Amino acid sequence: MTLLNKITQAIEPIVAKHGQELVEVTFEENSQDKKLKVIVGSMKGTGIKELTSITKAFNALNEDGSIIPFDFSLDVSSPGLDRPLKTSSDFKRNVDRDVSIKHKGDNDTTHNDTGTIKEVSETDVVINVTISNKKNENKKIQLENIIVAKLVIKIGKRK
Repeated sequence: MTLLNKITQAIEPIVAKHGQELVEVTFEENSQDKKLKVIVGSMKGTGIKELTSITKAFNALNEDGSIIPFDFSLDVSSPGLDRPLKTSSDFKRNVDRDVSIKHKGDNDTTHNDTGTIKEVSETDVVINVTISNKKNENKKIQLENIIVAKLVIKIGKRK
């Protein structure tokens, strides 16, 4: 079992206990530092209380070094606005938000679509896009064909 798998198995129940979903676990190592990054999120949102509780619980579980047997820093955070959406859960958390998606189409062509996330399944995402003459249509994109997807960040007054 790899270290990353061991960490993921240990932290997943902790994250779930605090009403969150494990989004991503990465372990970065350079000559000066070893850093465990854990990204969590939920439909109801993620606050400092949840992040702090998850951090404390994982540190207590690893106090004896049984999971990570060396010094490291732990960063537990929620997905940033600029983080690419990768999984169906990422898209589900962002239903009714605008997204920009670069994806593969027929004959290995690449398409860029911007629209509002309307539906999400385990294999597809449906976005509502504006086409010519301000007419809207729903477009289904298979998750496996997505090259990169990011939320469209709008700054200004909300309607």
